[in-house]
Amino acid sequence: MILSLLALLAVQDQGVQVVVESVPVRSGPDAAYAELGAALGGQLYVSTARSNGFHKIWYHRSEGWVHESAVALATLTYDAVTIGTNVRSGPTTSAAEVGYAVKSSKWAVTGTSGSWHRIFYEGREAWFSAAGRSTSHAFTGPETSTLAEEAVEIVLDIPVRSGPGLGYAALGTAGAGQVYVSSERRSNWRRIGWSRADGWIPEYAAVLRSAAIDRVTNAWLNVRTGPGTSYAQIDSVPAGSLWAAVAFSGAWHQIWFAGQPAWISGTLTSTTDFGAPPAASAVGFVKLPASGPGFVRRCGANNPDHAWGAPELVNGLIAAAEAWAVAHPDYPAVRVGDLSLPDGGAFEGHVQHRDGLDADVFLLRADASSDGALDVYDPAYSSERTREWIAAFLVPVFPESSYLLCDPAIFGALTTVDTVQVCAGQGCPLDASGAHMAPSAAGLPYVRCNPGHDDHVHVNAR
Repeated sequence: MILSLLALLAVQDQGVQVVVESVPVRSGPDAAYAELGAALGGQLYVSTARSNGFHKIWYHRSEGWVHESAVALATLTYDAVTIGTNVRSGPTTSAAEVGYAVKSSKWAVTGTSGSWHRIFYEGREAWFSAAGRSTSHAFTGPETSTLAEEAVEIVLDIPVRSGPGLGYAALGTAGAGQVYVSSERRSNWRRIGWSRADGWIPEYAAVLRSAAIDRVTNAWLNVRTGPGTSYAQIDSVPAGSLWAAVAFSGAWHQIWFAGQPAWISGTLTSTTDFGAPPAASAVGFVKLPASGPGFVRRCGANNPDHAWGAPELVNGLIAAAEAWAVAHPDYPAVRVGDLSLPDGGAFEGHVQHRDGLDADVFLLRADASSDGALDVYDPAYSSERTREWIAAFLVPVFPESSYLLCDPAIFGALTTVDTVQVCAGQGCPLDASGAHMAPSAAGLPYVRCNPGHDDHVHVNAR
């Protein structure tokens, strides 16, 4: 029995890297054991045994255990201590003592300074003098590499490195909420378009995000501080480089470049859509993807926090847009604006949009431009296309819905019962005398005129 237990625990020393933001280090191989502290995302340790789904690692003067779901095998060099030695805050004997590496303990080496080796001790960087006190070893982890173009959103501030490992130089810092294109995954690291040169971030620091991906088609493309050639040039990027478009101004696309917002001309890129797997919020809302067949998302400044809705609303919009794209492949994509917040509730600038059943859609144009019409008075606005979009594509998926739009040719009802009463707000069409225009005889009965709805269609899917 004892021999079989020893056989279970005895494994070859392995390098492991924490692939979550933080994992508890416990005194034994079970969640019931006491927590000794935490190991943080990206940190490297030496696993000396495995039991019950846990890896045994050296954490301080004694060993601890971390769950295998929080770590992955990683290539590293490590020291086996032959003579117990002090662990210090820096690579010098004058640095403060922070612990002690006992004889036979094993530590992943993350850097060197002369004869001093840097390690992770109690979840923080520390140093010990290795000369005559340890022997060096190596573990080669699986070096699999997967190529895939995916948009990722950074979930915590993280250094971007020149290669897939902590030993590579830091190029800068990617901030939480920034979006980049990942083009390769290797050993729990992602390659991202960072600046003129690519960078690498740990897998745990990003999540997939739906976005439009721009591939530069020109030999070089200028990166600017704003959406136009009058803005200062920051740098230029080569053909084939990939960028996630997070906001739009005419033909200009906003991207994240070396940790800062920047702009590139969309006329010199080819754009494809990346759709991340849908995720549900705490109240069951799902996020409208950044784009799909027949539509693009343009809520706020493409703020993903404004893009959530009940599944029936989001799925209905996607279905209507896809049918629109099939029926009119030469028409520009429908631009979908604000929905609701991830968990609903009060939404600045909106009276409704509180329960995931409301969506704003930009007005359709008569030409092939990808921009929505500014309002119903815009010469580019197409009342005919907008009417068709509502009647033939939205109504079939939302048969019980109502719509708000101040287009005299389309609305069939008013928000007030008096057809001559002037609307108190802005955005309702008035006749030459300043009186409210009467509903059109050919107006759609489920479309109402309402102040402030001359520049978008409000879909109410209740």
